[in-house]
Amino acid sequence: EQLRWQREHGSAAWRQLRFVELGWHGTNIAGGRYHDARKVALGDDLFLRLAYYDQANFLMAAAIHTPGRTLEHRRPDGLIEGHAYSVLEVQEMHGVRLVHLRN
Repeated sequence: EQLRWQREHGSAAWRQLRFVELGWHGTNIAGGRYHDARKVALGDDLFLRLAYYDQANFLMAAAIHTPGRTLEHRRPDGLIEGHAYSVLEVQEMHGVRLVHLRN
């Protein structure tokens, strides 16, 4: 896989990718798009991008970074740092912006 990515996208693109160990690791990802995770969007820009990706039926996931921790940690708002979530839906209603996550 690494050699194919380097050939098609260049070695710099390969070094910028961030990988996680998944249960289906080894599934062929050829032909899929990737996004440089180091490009950060904040505030309005982040929400508008998420809403656009939701309307375009992109597969999205979210996680919260765990600074200095190796295990999952539950926050006061109920979300868990270091845990992956599926993004099911992005909506704005009456000025309230919502991101529907699945555990």
